[in-house]
Amino acid sequence: MPGEFREEYYVPTMDVEVTEQLHFDTDRRGGILFNVWDIPSARSADAAEYLNNADAAIIVFDLARNATHDKAIEWHRNLTLNASNCSIIILCGNKMDLDGQNHETKAREPPSIIAQQTCGNAQYYAISTKFGHNIEAPFLRLCQHFLADPSLKFASHCGLPMAGDRDTEIDWECAAKSPLPDEDD
Repeated sequence: MPGEFREEYYVPTMDVEVTEQLHFDTDRRGGILFNVWDIPSARSADAAEYLNNADAAIIVFDLARNATHDKAIEWHRNLTLNASNCSIIILCGNKMDLDGQNHETKAREPPSIIAQQTCGNAQYYAISTKFGHNIEAPFLRLCQHFLADPSLKFASHCGLPMAGDRDTEIDWECAAKSPLPDEDD
């Protein structure tokens, strides 16, 4: 849940994790259920077995680490080679909340430009999983794509903040202005 991120509870994905029935309600098309496979970057070498029947992909990389962006490009390549059913690929740069701090990718061109240059058919979103900022956008884009309805919207927050929500924007502005706690706090 947004606002409940706690580093002491964070555990990176080590093996393939399947989240069944990630649910989103749309404004006019009812509910949409996604089966989500979370595949760690370390598994990209044997990705073909996981990607074979993928209908879509969301590739997430860390804006603060160039190596993860390079790995995202590798994932994109694996998808285009091994996932013949995959009709949409979305690239997400995570940790946008760092606001340029510690962004290795800042030395390069902006991630959205890099995404277009290296992963031409991938749409790019900057997100913050820590603050829940823009994390519904990739899923909304998937719904719009599969339902062939570019004006489709989510009907509810689905437990996540929606872009344009004034309360969320105020929370986001406050969070952006707040100093980070010392590491020993």
